[in-house]
Amino acid sequence: MNGTITIAIFRKIPLKIHWSFGLLVLFVIYTSMDKEMTMAQSYWFGGYFLALFTCVVLHEYGHAYAAQKYGIKTRDIILSPIGGVARLESLPDKPIQELIIAIAGPLVNVVLAFLIYIALFFIADGSLTPESSDLTTLSDPTDFLKYLFLLNIVLFVFNLI
Repeated sequence: MNGTITIAIFRKIPLKIHWSFGLLVLFVIYTSMDKEMTMAQSYWFGGYFLALFTCVVLHEYGHAYAAQKYGIKTRDIILSPIGGVARLESLPDKPIQELIIAIAGPLVNVVLAFLIYIALFFIADGSLTPESSDLTTLSDPTDFLKYLFLLNIVLFVFNLI
């Protein structure tokens, strides 16, 4: 696909970013300056978006690895500011295989949320609600994990729609 740059290859599947992904970087910089964030808050805010897209990448590789199980190759995974897509070379023969491939990505988010929940259980007494509802004031590792937990739940629910 034109307008993309390959940034990595895992298991022979190219991971690409669309040129418009740069707009997200500009958004993070603009928001950091507009909200007059401290340097630490800017790093946490940017780190949250990096973590968000790491979760999206893992989600898309969930689809790709499930497809590989059925002999279906993945051309590439493309990230844009609105999410990611694993481009499969073909569709599976059986509906159950298609269902498994479709659900594999959201299940990755369930696993990530569960692992984060376990960590929060030990370091935050199981509390899952961030101290602040304003992501731009993020400056605490525990709150970072809480936002990441919620993000994975949202990604799971959104992808079931």
